[in-house]
Amino acid sequence: FGGLDRRSGRVSTPHQIVRSSDPGNPLSLDITRFGPGQSSTNINDFVPFNRDAQAYSTNEYGTSPAYDRLSGHWSATYEFIEDKLVFFTRGYVDHRNQEFLASQAMVDVVVPGTNPYNPFGETVRVWYLFGQDEHGLITEDFKTTNLQGTAGFKGALGRYNYEVGISGYQNTLRERSPNDSAVNRGAAAAARTDLTAFNPFSYWGNSAEQLAGISPTSRYVQRNKVRTLDAKVDGELFNWYAGTAFFAVGAERRYVETSYDPDESWQQANYWWLGNGGTPTSRSRDVNAYFGEVRIPVYDAGMEPAFFQNAEISGAVRREKYSDYGSSTVGQFSARVGLLDEKVVLRASYAESFKAPSLSDLNAPVSYSTEPGGFYYDPAPRGPNGEGGFFPVDIISGGSLELQPEQGETVNVGVIFRPDASQRLVFTLDWWKLKLTDLILSPDGQSLLYGTGTSGTITRDPVTLYPTLDLRLDNGGTREVSGIDVGASYQLPTDAFGEFTFDFNGTYLTKFEDSADGVTNDYLDLWSGAVGPMPKLRLVTGVQWERGGWNASTSVNFSDGYNDIIPNVLERRVSSYTTLDLQAGYTFGRDDASSQSLFKGTSIYFGIENLFNADLPFVASSSDGWDRYIADYRGRYAYMGVKVKF
Repeated sequence: FGGLDRRSGRVSTPHQIVRSSDPGNPLSLDITRFGPGQSSTNINDFVPFNRDAQAYSTNEYGTSPAYDRLSGHWSATYEFIEDKLVFFTRGYVDHRNQEFLASQAMVDVVVPGTNPYNPFGETVRVWYLFGQDEHGLITEDFKTTNLQGTAGFKGALGRYNYEVGISGYQNTLRERSPNDSAVNRGAAAAARTDLTAFNPFSYWGNSAEQLAGISPTSRYVQRNKVRTLDAKVDGELFNWYAGTAFFAVGAERRYVETSYDPDESWQQANYWWLGNGGTPTSRSRDVNAYFGEVRIPVYDAGMEPAFFQNAEISGAVRREKYSDYGSSTVGQFSARVGLLDEKVVLRASYAESFKAPSLSDLNAPVSYSTEPGGFYYDPAPRGPNGEGGFFPVDIISGGSLELQPEQGETVNVGVIFRPDASQRLVFTLDWWKLKLTDLILSPDGQSLLYGTGTSGTITRDPVTLYPTLDLRLDNGGTREVSGIDVGASYQLPTDAFGEFTFDFNGTYLTKFEDSADGVTNDYLDLWSGAVGPMPKLRLVTGVQWERGGWNASTSVNFSDGYNDIIPNVLERRVSSYTTLDLQAGYTFGRDDASSQSLFKGTSIYFGIENLFNADLPFVASSSDGWDRYIADYRGRYAYMGVKVKF
């Protein structure tokens, strides 16, 4: 279909050798005469490298890695004093094991002429791909545990309601990485002068003794913790001619902590795939927050229908003080006007936002790695004939202590229309606009190579034009997004067949742009590495049915197509993506409130997602060749389950 060629331009089967005396003509062992497990020290057995015959796919093996998951939830309340003093608790625990298979291991080493297997008698650079008999696939084993719990008291005292509670959240990630090769240790092994030296000139013929130390198994533990104490009060503020005004006030104290603890191996090794693990780090912050909100009716025509039926306004303010980022005060305001006996409702809102960089964003270890040449198209003239291509690039990734807070503004204007007195038929129409400044994001490497990046930097060797992409988290300028939301809903109760509900919701994007330093990137109706797909139109429509304990639903999900462009290579249109989902179930005892059945409250259900197994949309400029953001790799997916409520 004209997609990107993800085969490497350097790391190939079994290697690519570049001599210092003739760097423009790489060589390789003659794979037409030598196979896996064989080697030669005869210079005549090394022939010009043939990319078409030897190039290696850099796509990962595990597109959808298997995992095991165990989770549990709890929720409970106890009334010490009815409605006035109620204890509550809720939370969950979730544990997941996942093994991700990346690719065959590889290494980039400079081999001195003293290596006993070097047939050239000079220093050479070798990109070597390990055979699976030498070295297993690069693997990342993840063990992730999430624990969240909340406990507190709530109740009503006269016209006021109160709630006070304490909550905690902890995420623990343990990663173990066997089989990735360490570049620095590979170079040390290639520099040995006896027969235990690493032999990158062979066709996967190294012994365990020769490979010793090149691939240490490394581990790290990363923890994120949040502890929160909060209290709030809400209720009636006052009564006047237009109705009752309500308020809410509250305070919150939040303690956040993150830590990263790599083992000694991860700190010292510079891995080909995973880069360098960095050093142990720990960071914490305190946040004190206060908020207030009011909702005030300003007009009410009473029980009689009127053109101008009612109106209300609401406002809120929140102030937060950070131990490391100063303080912020943001507000929001909304207004609502009911016309023609509430058949038409006009609404509008404005809100501000403030988001300090997370501790993980600030603290993420800086890693240095090499992409072997299958994921980025470099338009610079680096090829043998001065052409662009899929060449290797060096990448710097991780967090940054220089990050500044994001700030945002949103505006929404809309109308609700209920044409019939029963109010079973409802139409909604809203226009909205979002603007974010100092947007925190991971720079897009491909945009940097094209010269259109709004964050990150690119540095090139002045002679070879070999690039280093700095993709550490950065404040990427300003993002502006706007669109129109439409919706419709109709409830149809029947005596014989139960109740039907018809729903329709759609979003039409009118703008999606990032801009910084005089550069503007328009992502609307386009796939990009920075934000993924951004189709103009998305629709969801469905029907739900209930009768007694029975229920069923169906929904159609539609995402419009979008442009797929690789500058100077291709321009095409990605097809739209439509799926149909079904679900049905039965809840025991729901149709008989007096039932004391043992199964009362128990639900059984089953469903099918993507009933017609819609094909994945092909995306030439995606690193996967398909749209992983909107489409589902699983295709048709069936599930069933039982829920028991005690």
